[in-house]
Amino acid sequence: MSRRGASTAGDTGGDQSPRERSNSTSSAGTSTGAATTASPQFATLHSRVGKRYQAAIPEILTSAADAGELLYKQQALQSPRPRFSPNRAQELGPELEKYLKLARSLRDGATFDTQEQVETLALQHLHRFDYNPTDAACSLYARHSIELPTSAGEHQTKSTSAEETKKWILAFYRCMRRTNVDAQGLEQMRVLHEKAQGSAETMPPTETGVLARLVRRITKWREQCGTAQREKVERARLLQLLHQAEDMEVILPEKEAIAYRIRAFDSALTQLKEALERSSKRHQNKKVGLSELDALFEAVMAPRLVFPEEGSFRATVDEAKDLKHTIEKMLTEEKVSLPVMRDVLAKIELVPVNFEQEVDQFQKKMLNAQTWLAKARKCMPNRRATRRAGGADPKKMDLKAIRALVEDAPCENSTEMFEMQDLLDCADEWAAKVKEAIEGGADVQLERLKDLLDEAKDIPVVMDEQKYLEAEIAAREWCTTAALKLASRKSIEEMEELLSKAKEIRERIHPKKQSRWKPQVERDINASMDQARKWVNELRDHLGFTAFDKMNHRLGDCRRYEQNDLHRH
Repeated sequence: MSRRGASTAGDTGGDQSPRERSNSTSSAGTSTGAATTASPQFATLHSRVGKRYQAAIPEILTSAADAGELLYKQQALQSPRPRFSPNRAQELGPELEKYLKLARSLRDGATFDTQEQVETLALQHLHRFDYNPTDAACSLYARHSIELPTSAGEHQTKSTSAEETKKWILAFYRCMRRTNVDAQGLEQMRVLHEKAQGSAETMPPTETGVLARLVRRITKWREQCGTAQREKVERARLLQLLHQAEDMEVILPEKEAIAYRIRAFDSALTQLKEALERSSKRHQNKKVGLSELDALFEAVMAPRLVFPEEGSFRATVDEAKDLKHTIEKMLTEEKVSLPVMRDVLAKIELVPVNFEQEVDQFQKKMLNAQTWLAKARKCMPNRRATRRAGGADPKKMDLKAIRALVEDAPCENSTEMFEMQDLLDCADEWAAKVKEAIEGGADVQLERLKDLLDEAKDIPVVMDEQKYLEAEIAAREWCTTAALKLASRKSIEEMEELLSKAKEIRERIHPKKQSRWKPQVERDINASMDQARKWVNELRDHLGFTAFDKMNHRLGDCRRYEQNDLHRH
């Protein structure tokens, strides 16, 4: 038989090695002396700084989140499974000593084993069978027993109840001799258990109870594994089931599934934490992509284990997805708000996801918006009040340029956008009033037209309606002036000047009204001018050219004299 290595689990009696006893004795003997010699080292230090300059360090408060994270870290550590529990062994009382006595009595079969190795092996079997000394004794006895080969004549003898019992016992110890329990061994145990239940009167009760407890324990463990496989459980629960399987030394598919589930969860969680830690930097190119982050989170959630950071990780992934949806929506929109874009860019810096491509598109969109704002501010008049009271009239804007800027605006909810939109609304409203007044004709009084023209001075926009309104007012004033001059029989030169003004006004009137504006006073002036020219021609014919020129020369001198006289007075 091979020699077994010694284990520390066998030190149940609390015995110490000679070196440990010597160390403890020496330390106990020098404890009082050390206390007296070490006391000056812990004397109170007196600082030169006053008490008011000494900072008081507050106590460290532990929050629930820190406690949960610490518990998870303790569970996540791959700590070795408990090999032995001294407290449970001491609870057995005299049964423990009887069990160890049996183990020492079986020592003769192990030639090279020391007493410590024998007790270690015995305690390992006791821990394997959940601290039941009867079950552990059967396993230990089976380990030290040797099955003798049977002769051919024994197989041909008639099977009696005693022979069946003997065969059952041999099969039982053959199963108990196994170092591990696989699916085939478990099936053999079940068959033996069912056979023992069928003939319980002839079977030994001790071995039957041991086998029943072992089969029941493994069956219960498999049921718990099935429940844990269907439900979402904590990692500590799976680790507990895995330790139970290692304690019972079973090799079943459930154990492999649990081990694979724990390994997959630990690997995925480590990768997710490393990705988030790497993405906590402010550099976009070092951050993880959204699809990769989602895949890592799904890999962590695939084993269906409960862990404290699940809520925070899920919130991070959901926030990144919502931000991605918001970015895609804003990039597809023609008009966006610059403050909203700045808020989104600030959120991108905080989210541990690589949005480098979206940031570039956002910056291009913001550059277009800022370029548009520069054009809008350049196009709009100066909104600051001037210090000079009698300054020049403010420069007016082009209405068509403003409309083009508003239609091509890449951003909304800006001050410039609101101002230009209000300006367009005000200009459109005033233009509608002007159109109604011009189409009203003579029914609209001249004062109403002048009031509308005064309103146009407050609108910093150059509009065609203002030109048409000025032409309409000039036309009406011209008619009044022309009627007065015609009635007062002004000179031909003044009448010709009136007609030239009428021609200029007609060119400024709305194109649809140019051909229709033919006032009666203009026709009267033209008729009077024709009569005057006809009379002058007839007079020239009667007087002759010489007398007519002298008369014109004298009339010109008289006219200049009258004008000079008027200037003197």
